[in-house]
Amino acid sequence: MKRFQFSLEPVLNLRKKKEDEKLKAFSKVAGEINQIRNSILENEKQIEHLTGESHTLHGASLRDYQLHQGYIRSLITKNENLESDIENRKSELDSKRADLILAQKDRKILEILKENQYKDYKRLYFKKKNSNSKNITIN
Repeated sequence: MKRFQFSLEPVLNLRKKKEDEKLKAFSKVAGEINQIRNSILENEKQIEHLTGESHTLHGASLRDYQLHQGYIRSLITKNENLESDIENRKSELDSKRADLILAQKDRKILEILKENQYKDYKRLYFKKKNSNSKNITIN
């Protein structure tokens, strides 16, 4: 009996490549969102540091104090803009996630089909082998 060969192997390989592409696209968007989140965290740390520094401005000119507060406000505004960027990118991320899940399901379906065909092949192989050995012992 010949070796097991899955007739849809090229399709399975194509689906694996498609899944890899979808994973890369999803990872790219997720990475960009994580970079934005990291920027927000850095800005928040800087805001915390600067608000803690406010008491050191005691005795500084009004202009220095206004510049200090203006910079803190600009960081807060920047964070708000970054948060809205994340919200805008969430729909894209969800879309990429759905595409990835669909590609994974397509691949898994073919892998299950391959496993089932291999089990059938093994069952037939051993059945034939046992049948041949019985024929040999009878003769």
